[in-house]
Amino acid sequence: MARIDDYRMALRLGKEKLKDRNPHLICRYAGMDIEKSESNLIFKIRWLNRDVEIQWPEFHMEYVEGGRELPIQESILILHYIIGCMEARQRELTNNWISFKDIPDGRFYLDAFNKRAKDPLVDAFGKDPDLLIPVISSLYAGKPSDYGDVSIKLSPLPLIRVLLVMWKGDEEFPPEGNILFDENISQILSAEDIAWLSQMIVFPAIGELRRYLEGKEVR
Repeated sequence: MARIDDYRMALRLGKEKLKDRNPHLICRYAGMDIEKSESNLIFKIRWLNRDVEIQWPEFHMEYVEGGRELPIQESILILHYIIGCMEARQRELTNNWISFKDIPDGRFYLDAFNKRAKDPLVDAFGKDPDLLIPVISSLYAGKPSDYGDVSIKLSPLPLIRVLLVMWKGDEEFPPEGNILFDENISQILSAEDIAWLSQMIVFPAIGELRRYLEGKEVR
């Protein structure tokens, strides 16, 4: 089966799990707003610092700005987030940071996580970790933190917190970095979803870094 068929099946299964749920409870548990249009209900969610509208019950997702449909991988991740929030029925952030390997099944997906997200983050920002702050602040409205030598927190989804951390290199050790998560993420998303989420954060940041280094304004 082709990869796109796998994505379409995952999208269909996600919609099936939610079609009979109370839409107001869905929004309550997932931290979304809900509005009524002429023909149906609209969920509103903040995704990677952009506003997204989700039509109920079809779960068609579009960016508010520009009206462009979300890529299928992003739609699947948001559906999995909503399902995870419904099943966990808890909204509290723990303020305890964990690494990917501390997530259930994280060690199984660790190689994929490193290749998709951690290693590209270190490769891109290792030469000048201080650039992490302006890039992530501009792109995701991140807030500087006090972990490592340079770190910044962001909220890719309402109940998800991610911490990007860099340690500066010296003559003896190369630069290093990591991606940490509020512990509640393990109750909401699978390890595979978290690896995908991390990649969706890091690769746009690398593109924004290139713009920054070229002297262009970051978004």
